[in-house]
Amino acid sequence: MKSELIGIKKNILVATQGLPIERISIKLPLIIKKAIDRLGRKDIFITIKRHPGEKNKFPELKKFKHMQVVNGNLYDHLLLADILITVCSTTILEANALDCPYITFGPNIDPTYSQKEYHAKNEKELAKLIDSILSNPPFVKQMIKDQRKIFENQCYKFDGKSSERAAEVIKAQNLK
Repeated sequence: MKSELIGIKKNILVATQGLPIERISIKLPLIIKKAIDRLGRKDIFITIKRHPGEKNKFPELKKFKHMQVVNGNLYDHLLLADILITVCSTTILEANALDCPYITFGPNIDPTYSQKEYHAKNEKELAKLIDSILSNPPFVKQMIKDQRKIFENQCYKFDGKSSERAAEVIKAQNLK
């Protein structure tokens, strides 16, 4: 795990959205906390990276010792992340480039930017994916390989449309 290289707990990075999608983006950090509590793990630290357009400062999270809300450079945090979790963000493209496994989350959200195997619709599914990533290296290896295919096949041109191409491929895979 990347975080173990610098001697910290497992690190989950949460990337928020500038515009709340069904208000789920605002609730996501607490949903992740509940999923982790469900696992009974005490070795996980959660970093919430606010989108530059995010207005919520998440004051309710200050009471949790294993959470922090940050601004600044995404890459500083992504390089230390063992998992990225987001609702729907092109941040997954950066995670993909850095071989950081990512989970998309949303009960009523079409997993446009993620294969359905790596999209959680509820706390229970999220807990299962988090646990698989943090405790099953072969699962992570396959996940990164699957996610890398999208990046390699669809994000090779610098024409501003790589996200659209990636979304189309994922939609087609999810229909299978």
